[in-house]
Formats: sequence, C-alpha cells, structure tokens
Amino acid sequence: MSARRVAFAAGVASVAGVAGIPAMLRRRDLVSATCGVALMFGFSTASALAAPVATFSENINFFVPGVGFVGPFTQTTPETSVVYTGNGISASVANDYAIPSLSAQASVPSIPGLSGTVESQLTYFIEINGPSGVVPTPTFTSGTISVTTLSPLAFVSASLSIVHVTDNQTILSELACNNASTCPGGTSFSSNGSLPLNANELYKVTMIAHIGNLDSNALVASAFVDPYFDLPVGYTLDISDGIGNTPLASSATPLPASLPLFVSGLSAMALLSRRRRQRTT
Repeated sequence: MSARRVAFAAGVASVAGVAGIPAMLRRRDLVSATCGVALMFGFSTASALAAPVATFSENINFFVPGVGFVGPFTQTTPETSVVYTGNGISASVANDYAIPSLSAQASVPSIPGLSGTVESQLTYFIEINGPSGVVPTPTFTSGTISVTTLSPLAFVSASLSIVHVTDNQTILSELACNNASTCPGGTSFSSNGSLPLNANELYKVTMIAHIGNLDSNALVASAFVDPYFDLPVGYTLDISDGIGNTPLASSATPLPASLPLFVSGLSAMALLSRRRRQRTT
C-alpha cells in the first residue's frame, strides 16, 4: 500500500520572495502550474508512504411499490459518479477525490410505500511530516445540505470527522442536517482555523454525504462536504493514495498582487534564454 506525499509550495515563496504563493494553492486551476514551479526550483512534490489506503462507499437504492427493489447501485472503487434515473426518481452521487469532496442528490416524487437511500462515504488518512511536536495546522472545512418539500422522516446530512489513530481521539467532528435537535448548527458548517495535529502520526478523515429514510412524500435534497489542510513552512503532508488535498475554486482567496509579476518574470526569463540559444545556433 502506498500513499502520495503532497509537498506544499511554501518553499517556493521563500525562494521567489512572494509570501502569498500558498494562497495560489486555493485555486484548482493553478495547482498544476504551482507543481511545475516547485519542480523547477527543485522541490519534491510526491513520494511513497506505507500507510492505510482510503476506503470508499457509494450507494443508491430504492424500494418502489409495484416495481420492487431498485439497486443497490454501489461502488467500492473511487468512481466519480453513480447515477440512477427511473420511476420518476433522479438520484446521484458525484465525487471529486482530487479535492476531495463528496455530494449526494435526490429528487423523488410522492409514491406511497417508497423507501430509499442515497449516500457517498470516504475514509482516508493523513500524516504531517516534519519536526516532532504539535503542529498548528490551518484546516478549512465546509458542509451543507438543502431540502425542499421535506418528508417528515427523511434525514439529510453532511458530516466530517478527524480522529487521531493512536488513541482514537476525535480532533474535529462537524455535522449539518435537516433535524434541528440533531444539528443545533443547522444546515451548514464551515470552519477556518488551526487544529493541533501531532507531527509524524496518523489521522483518519471520514466524510459522508447522506440522504436517507426516504418515504412516500416528495423530496428534493442535496448534501455536500469538503475538507482542506494547509501546512506551515517546513512540513509536508502524506495522504492516502488516490486522494488529493485541494480546495474548491469557489473558496479561493484572492491572489497576491505580486504574483502576476512573478509569473511574467518567469516567462520573460524563458523567452530570453530561448532567443539566446537561437542566436548561438
């Protein structure tokens, strides 16, 4: 079993003199450019790690009176989407494991005797590598659910937990759902702060997007969850193979004003070097 080590571009900032470059990692469309710059300056972006592999669960199933059981449509491999349409029902899970993010959607008509579940679940592992001790780790999380024409029994939720593997201590637990007594925080959660994570120790991250207890009442619902870990300078992140650590572009922070000048400078240097080689030839 192996995992991918994601090396952050904080070192690039110190070499280039651009303190805001880590913010560039918040834009998915610039991640490949960042990795290219890191490689150009000699920074490592990946390595192997003996760590637990990620586990996946993607499930859509319904019982429709007069039709019988529909599904389950399940995946235990990291499929980006599972979809079912039929009998007036539209249901899907859509996942992006490069972020990672999970989402579940369901649109169900009023069918007496109907029951069903739509769910996507991901469990993966992270380890912060660097000098031993507690590392204040900037962690950004978001989760949201939406429900219209809610049936009395349906339960829609988005949840995220981070657990220290060694002592099974829960470091973070967040839940958004449509039940006020279960979820005092309401239908969404969002955090932007530091978690005290121990360097060189494993943590388990579990994400769930769930729509369940569907019944004869019509329902349109969705659930979404997304975490992201940033790192201080001098640390790298090991993560289960096949899983990324990239925020959504919609949550991106503004790029520093000096970044376009830095990129333009790199382009100018490359152009000048090419012209010199042509003249020599």
